[in-house]
Amino acid sequence: MRNLLLLLALCLTFLRPLCLGQSTDLAGTTVIVVRHAEKVDNSADPDLSEAGKARAVLLSRLLGATEVSALFSSQYKRTQQTLLPLATKLNLEIRTVDA
Repeated sequence: MRNLLLLLALCLTFLRPLCLGQSTDLAGTTVIVVRHAEKVDNSADPDLSEAGKARAVLLSRLLGATEVSALFSSQYKRTQQTLLPLATKLNLEIRTVDA
């Protein structure tokens, strides 16, 4: 359910100008949705496991050569840690959206 809400928040972020009657050019905009990598346990806000950290590095390698211009994450450590290698590689800030 939280992932669905995060996706909805991201969609609303991109569609908000249209809903407000503001002109915007969304042609050529691509939104990539990534689920967090493997977590260490089922606690409320766990870190990534070693496998999750490896997957985050792989994500960085896969998307590091693309034209990613913004990164959004929930407030949870596992989601931010999933994006951290990519954010570091691209020198981008991870924007937090409460889930």
